[in-house]
Amino acid sequence: DWSLDDKDAVLARGHAARDEFQREFFEPSLERRKRRIAEARARGENVDALATDMLSLMVVHREDTWKSDDMLLLREVNGFITGSTQTTANGFISLALRLERWFDKHPEDRALIDTDPEFLRRAAFESLRLTVAPPARIRTATEDVTLSSGRTIKAGQSVAMYFVPANMNEDRFGELAEEFNPRRNVADGVPPWGIAFG
Repeated sequence: DWSLDDKDAVLARGHAARDEFQREFFEPSLERRKRRIAEARARGENVDALATDMLSLMVVHREDTWKSDDMLLLREVNGFITGSTQTTANGFISLALRLERWFDKHPEDRALIDTDPEFLRRAAFESLRLTVAPPARIRTATEDVTLSSGRTIKAGQSVAMYFVPANMNEDRFGELAEEFNPRRNVADGVPPWGIAFG
């Protein structure tokens, strides 16, 4: 969605990366787990105790949950990888880094971590506003529509809402909206996290 390159070329690179990941990491990991679980079954052991990670869990329960779809497990693993890098899941790390920089400039605020849960809540919201995983939300119109601004979008036309510029709007988020400020006051009716969640 975000690349300016030819979409077929981008998809080909993505498929090549997925295939490399499957060959080098996924398949060896899966085979080790299958072998360990098969050996435990052969010894008559309870294999449920071996299901301590997602791959092992799915191998233990393959027959009753996904026996007809060999690619499901790879898709699930890829979903977890995407979820850990291209969502707000990385927000805690960003919050910690931003707070440390804030405390360098405002050392008196460090004590608020222990004494003021509202300070931490506001800091988390502020960090989320600045930590937007995708650059835009893209939609394709299914019918002609006229926006409140008077702009017309034709059926089949794609439109994008750019998160970062929207979350930096000074009318909504005040002066220096591009900077982290856990003491920020936002306009009435505006969520302090902006549109971090779409």
